[in-house]
Amino acid sequence: MTPCGRFVIIPEGTLVASAAQQKEYPVIVGKLLWVANSTRPDLSLTVGVLARHMREPSQEHYQAAQRVLRYLKSTKEVGLVYRANESQEPLVAHSDANWASDATIQRRSTSGSVALVYGNPVAWKSAMQKCISLSAVEAEFIAATEATCEVLFLKQLLHSIGIATGTPTVYSDNTGCIQVSKDPAQHWKLKHIDTKYHFIRNNVQEYHEPALRLAMTTRARSGGEAEETTRLRKE
Repeated sequence: MTPCGRFVIIPEGTLVASAAQQKEYPVIVGKLLWVANSTRPDLSLTVGVLARHMREPSQEHYQAAQRVLRYLKSTKEVGLVYRANESQEPLVAHSDANWASDATIQRRSTSGSVALVYGNPVAWKSAMQKCISLSAVEAEFIAATEATCEVLFLKQLLHSIGIATGTPTVYSDNTGCIQVSKDPAQHWKLKHIDTKYHFIRNNVQEYHEPALRLAMTTRARSGGEAEETTRLRKE
């Protein structure tokens, strides 16, 4: 069983939930948001989508919220496990994006990321992007930039308490995203994107000592549909 079904692509105009369901829905989703943000990264995508429909949920969204509750009940004996494992990289992040995943007329994409310290997840996020991406590469580029901001903050935080991380790595599963981030000659392809999202270029293309590496991965870990963001183990 997974926390989400096909509701993530339910278009507008479906049956509106009953008055009782509309009253109960934000209460359920509010509690699920706390769980997803605190201890269950595997719920980030699903609950994030549900939270977009607080004002006027459909019956499908209400049923999807009930599905998440059933999923939590069936997985109540699993949770995050943190271990000391120096064989893992000190600090990495995985980013991913679901291009044009918003079922409304806006068709905005969804970013997902998870940051790990020695293989242990310490920060995760799944959120709708604030601008409309014209291609999957753009959506992945924005997601990677958001992950870069998070991993550089964690690098500074760890350094302040005496933990050296070296050069952290941000992993992406999109070749085009990596190319436009590393190669200045590809800059023209994304000139129209908001300037703040080009922050990743400065940190990858530094000539003397890059602030981070951007590398290819074959398996996204950052919250794609029906994918867990990290390991869950029985307590």
